[in-house]
Amino acid sequence: MSEDGSFFLTPLNLSCALVGLHVAVGTLAFTPATARIPRITGATIGAALCFAALFTTNRGTHEGQSFAEAMFAIAIHTFGQLALEPRPSEAPASAVTFWQKWKWAYFEGFTLRRRRQEIVPDASPAMSSVKGKRAKLSVSSSTPSKSNTTRHRSTTVQSTANRKRSKTPPLTQERPSILSSRSKEKTAAPFISRRIVSFIPNWRLYRLSKAVLQFAAFNYLRSSPLFPFLPPPSYYDFLPQAPFLLSLVRGNLSLHAVLLRIEIVGTSLIMPSLALCSAHNLSAFLFGGDVDEDAVHWPGLYGSIADAWTLGRWYSHLWHTLMRRAFTLPCRLAVRQILGENGPRTDLGRALIVIAAFGISGVMHTLTSWSPGPCANMSWYELIYHLAMGVVIILENLAVNLYTQWRMKSTGGKALSRTELRVWRVFGYLWTASWWLEVFGAGVLFPWVICRAEAAAGMRN
Repeated sequence: MSEDGSFFLTPLNLSCALVGLHVAVGTLAFTPATARIPRITGATIGAALCFAALFTTNRGTHEGQSFAEAMFAIAIHTFGQLALEPRPSEAPASAVTFWQKWKWAYFEGFTLRRRRQEIVPDASPAMSSVKGKRAKLSVSSSTPSKSNTTRHRSTTVQSTANRKRSKTPPLTQERPSILSSRSKEKTAAPFISRRIVSFIPNWRLYRLSKAVLQFAAFNYLRSSPLFPFLPPPSYYDFLPQAPFLLSLVRGNLSLHAVLLRIEIVGTSLIMPSLALCSAHNLSAFLFGGDVDEDAVHWPGLYGSIADAWTLGRWYSHLWHTLMRRAFTLPCRLAVRQILGENGPRTDLGRALIVIAAFGISGVMHTLTSWSPGPCANMSWYELIYHLAMGVVIILENLAVNLYTQWRMKSTGGKALSRTELRVWRVFGYLWTASWWLEVFGAGVLFPWVICRAEAAAGMRN
């Protein structure tokens, strides 16, 4: 419920949201890839209904703002997937029945994060069996046989040789950096292991228990502070409005004010994570299938915080992947139209994609966080912050690449030692944490808190 006691979800915006989403899914499922006009029509109708749901939502609560964000992402992703993509995807020939096509459109066509096809070749449920039977994944099947191992090694050697002969590197190939770990990251590791499956009596029960625990933690943070030992905050705890670290060095902030700022920033990051993960696990419990299907269609939304030693890795390895494709897909298509087929692979193309994606995210947060009142102008801080984030990530990657090249030339290609790598990681963690406290906290979050405190005290009209 909102502050005035009314529900943020009304029959109007909920109907617009559901109809818009299912119009998009139905268009993707039953319209051939060559029928451009029906696809554009379906994409336009679906996106228009999602935007209608966005603007009819009461954004006086965090729930309303989150619902509006989801509608914005679905609208952008729908239009990019169905109307802008030069080679739109189409349901496979093995999807014969109505349910198989609809299921493919939900789980494959609109999957925002998909595992590599070399892990599970037949990732689509419709591809596994025309009759819709799901194959059980037992614990014993996780150990490959000798013939399968030999076939896998030969395929790997052949694909490696083909990659060496090709002039164009694959899309998934990243530039080597001395700041990365020596061992290759397990981006293609299977989601299921013998250790996990061995103690889970029921996969759906496991998903449901995670959803319940995450929702309980989210509900606790809504009414209780992250640090229970802190006294209740006051208006003067957020003064002076100088940058956080500068005030801390000068000694203008007390220990209570420092912990309060850390608590506000941490809560603003943890609460959305708990809400999204709880909804994700609940959806996996309701609509997920067996273990093999669950691994492909319901991977985790978040990565490990240990991988976020730069701002770029924060968004590429840690932060949720729920809306990433909704932002990067239209930007990638636009860059391809401007710079050519290989434009998104160039340095200029990558920079344009980053700036445009964060720009779309900034517009989304500006529209969804706006609410009438004395603090209405504060929503523009979101757009400025996200554009600055894109620029900083580009400069960050540029600095890492320049240092990598200088290091390779000065040391003759010698890699960093384990101790040096850990030192750089610690420096990266401090840099990432200082960004969230200094820029996001003192630049966006704290002015918003001060404005609402002043409005509640009658100091703003």
